Amino acid sequence: MRAIADDELAAEAQLAYDAGELDRTRELAIRGLEERPEDAELLGLAARSSLELGLGDAVDHFRRLVALRPDDTAAALNLAHAVYASGDADEAATLLAGVVERDPDNLAALRSLVEMHRRRGRTDAALDCASQLSERDASDVLAALDVAELSLEQGAHDAARAAFARVRELDPDEEHRPFAYHGMIEVEIRRQRWRRALDLAIDATQEDRNSLTTALLAYIATQLFGPGEEPAPTSEEIDEALVTERDAHRRLHVEARAL
Repeated sequence: MRAIADDELAAEAQLAYDAGELDRTRELAIRGLEERPEDAELLGLAARSSLELGLGDAVDHFRRLVALRPDDTAAALNLAHAVYASGDADEAATLLAGVVERDPDNLAALRSLVEMHRRRGRTDAALDCASQLSERDASDVLAALDVAELSLEQGAHDAARAAFARVRELDPDEEHRPFAYHGMIEVEIRRQRWRRALDLAIDATQEDRNSLTTALLAYIATQLFGPGEEPAPTSEEIDEALVTERDAHRRLHVEARAL
């Protein structure tokens, strides 16, 4: 193998990274850092390749890079992700909050904060970040969906109903339309406004007659008028189906964002 001059290492490492050769990227970057430990380009390549390889030294590389470039929000964001992957959710959230404080329009940092707070059960903080994100990008379907779901979890029914209606406006996919309807229906079920829930369920059947739509209609009719000839779903079955559908709807938008 030919010797690679120091001034070629970063270029070679970048080519390897672009080609998806992460082990090669990391090898070249770390070799270069032995001679130039404060080379920001090499540190970035070493950090990103280590992070994607799931290696713990990504945190150290990103820390060194952020120390060299305190105003580099992309590096700080990556450091937060690396720290979170290492298991320190508290520090990761603190780092992300710092990014947002310096750059309030950093939507990627806000999105990451929503996810981190959500996974840790901090719904108040997650809702606050999701609301900020939705205000900064009114066309963001996923942000509106987060506001709807987190508001529902917090018992803020009016806010949840409005956010689900917003999701319905923002999501152009015809196959997704029942999801927002079901969210609005769930809000009315939770506050036991059965007539409003019934009106929404009837409206939903005009556009869709999937199994959950008809199950909701049957369940609500039973609450209003009593049992019919056919057994209606139980509240536990309805709750489970709604949770499953919400998770599936959210996953569709998360995956679409990743494309």
